[in-house]
Amino acid sequence: MDIHNSMEEFVYETVNEIFEEKAKSGFPLAHCYQCRLDVACYVLNRIKPEYIISGRGLAHYESDYQDHLQTSADIVALVNEGLRKIDSRRRPYYTNSPQEKPEIPAGPVYNFPAIIGRILHGTTFEPLMNINVALLRDSESVPMIDYTWQNPYFVVESTRGHFTFLPHPEKAEQAGDQKSFSFEVYIDVEGFSPLQHFFEMKIRAQEEVLHNFSAQNTYKIGELYLFPEDVPMEQNE
Repeated sequence: MDIHNSMEEFVYETVNEIFEEKAKSGFPLAHCYQCRLDVACYVLNRIKPEYIISGRGLAHYESDYQDHLQTSADIVALVNEGLRKIDSRRRPYYTNSPQEKPEIPAGPVYNFPAIIGRILHGTTFEPLMNINVALLRDSESVPMIDYTWQNPYFVVESTRGHFTFLPHPEKAEQAGDQKSFSFEVYIDVEGFSPLQHFFEMKIRAQEEVLHNFSAQNTYKIGELYLFPEDVPMEQNE
């Protein structure tokens, strides 16, 4: 069954219109591709979804004219609110120049799952924060799927020690081929013993790139522990 939230396209169209209007008026804001997605997510998380499964469902949605007008007004207000909030907290990859959606190679490819882990203090078991966690392969930094995914990942207080990576897809000879990939999580923080955690995953090549991130397609490393230099380090395997 193909279920679609009709509000997604409507919200993104509204976001694009408002960004273009503000850009033409000289309003100073970051308006790269990711900025628009962040604002769209901000709005969609605050409005009621409208799910449809057919053309008839869309026709019913369009027929509710008065409700549609009120929804439009609410969305415009939320877009402007989200724009102000997100523009005041720019991430490292934000720019003041328009950017297109990042280029992704055509298939067949090895699509990697999102890699999720958590770093804790080895003696207090509290989540660590304000540290960099790097994902390496053959001692080199692993490229991410686009500029919105960090490597190294900077762990902040709000993530409670969690870090995430989504490696860039790798070209394959043909769909169905299977390959093993070895990775290393590396953390080197002043006052702590360096941590190296090695793991391996087997990936089967697919016909095309998976453009959308799925919360179900993840590889969980689990909890890793960083020990102060004066404390014997236990194995993080």
